[in-house]
Amino acid sequence: MEILNRQIHLKYILIVVGILFSSILYGQTKTDDKLYTIWKDSSKPETVRLEAIWDRMNIDSMPNQEPEWWKRWQKEIKEAIELTIKNDKKGYLPLFYMMSLQACASNTECMCTAAHKAIESAKVANASKLPIVFEAYYVLAFECNENVKDEDMINEFNKMKSALTNTPDYLKQLREPTLALGYYYSRKEKYPKALSYL
Repeated sequence: MEILNRQIHLKYILIVVGILFSSILYGQTKTDDKLYTIWKDSSKPETVRLEAIWDRMNIDSMPNQEPEWWKRWQKEIKEAIELTIKNDKKGYLPLFYMMSLQACASNTECMCTAAHKAIESAKVANASKLPIVFEAYYVLAFECNENVKDEDMINEFNKMKSALTNTPDYLKQLREPTLALGYYYSRKEKYPKALSYL
């Protein structure tokens, strides 16, 4: 039963993170191959290389479903974090830490460490369009079994909500985070609150 519950929790985490990644509506100005070529070219300045991986990671969708682009880019996250720290690009760190979480999805300790780093780095700067801290709290609550405060989850949810307009496309983006919040409350056995989100 414990293994089944763990699989269900991981499934929800991956769904939520995947849907949040897919909610980005911005187009790419360069193709995946061009960005990857820039990133892999060590003769280029590190800041140019970082910009290439940042552009790739910050605007596309669903690394947890392993589309072709993610299969090659996920191996680059560790180096991207190192270069980000070296070049003082603090705004890049939360996204890269969350991407590193995706790359170590079968290692709980790795996932929990990455989620904590994402939250801590977001306190300093977060240039990502994605709701990094909400995702990180969700991972801590379900995968790491840490006691995440309800206020923290609601605060991050409200940040997402306030950034969106009331148009149908934007409201669709709230569907999965709302479901995630309902699941969060149901796991904490706060069923009336869970139902209001579910």
